[in-house]
Amino acid sequence: MQVSLIEIWHAMGWVVRIVAFVMLGMSIWSLVVAIDKFLLFRRARKQSIRFVEALTQELDKRNLQQALELTRQKEFRHSHVAKIVNHGLQEFLRIMETSAHVASANPHGTATTELEEAFQPHKALERTQHAMERASILEIHEFKRGLSTLATVGATAPFVGLFGTVIGIINAFQAIKTAGAAAIGQVSGGIAEALVMTAFGLLVAIPAVWLYNYFTVRVERIQHEMGNIAADLLDYLVDVQEVMYAKRV
Repeated sequence: MQVSLIEIWHAMGWVVRIVAFVMLGMSIWSLVVAIDKFLLFRRARKQSIRFVEALTQELDKRNLQQALELTRQKEFRHSHVAKIVNHGLQEFLRIMETSAHVASANPHGTATTELEEAFQPHKALERTQHAMERASILEIHEFKRGLSTLATVGATAPFVGLFGTVIGIINAFQAIKTAGAAAIGQVSGGIAEALVMTAFGLLVAIPAVWLYNYFTVRVERIQHEMGNIAADLLDYLVDVQEVMYAKRV
């Protein structure tokens, strides 16, 4: 005898129905998170590609201030690369500006030792690197936000389904005890109900685990991209700094 899903639903007890609704909510929740992350990663990738092209043109002109303004444009607001460059250039230009003020205020070298040490070339690059590292940590946290939901759903959905299975089997055995062995066909819906809940739990968990692994790889890729752009920018700023200090001398 074939048992339809509608018959299984009508045969379910109220506890098992609650479990089914819980797993349905978990499935919808993980789907919403996955769609949000997919759109976020897609926007970040597209905007970062366009930003790198525009940034290269500005850096070729040695126009750091214009490059900084480029990072603040709305069309690049979702670009992780733009945010890293923004923090790096902002810190570097701030230090260079302060260093220039210190040098102009003490033309005969009367500045204090603390000020001189604070604005040495290697100090400026270290602070710039730290600023980009802090920005990178914040960006990674933003990209990872919500992924714990997928991990939780993937880890707990099979157990929630198993709980529904156990309840369904208990109900089936109670029905068998009441109806007797001769009427076992009447309680086949309860047994099917128990098995369906396990299958439902796996159906919810498998896509969630797959999506979690997929987005985790994307986050790692973005982390490498930010590390590469930070290293490239630091190399560029080393050259810029050498030119600036050569002019002062």
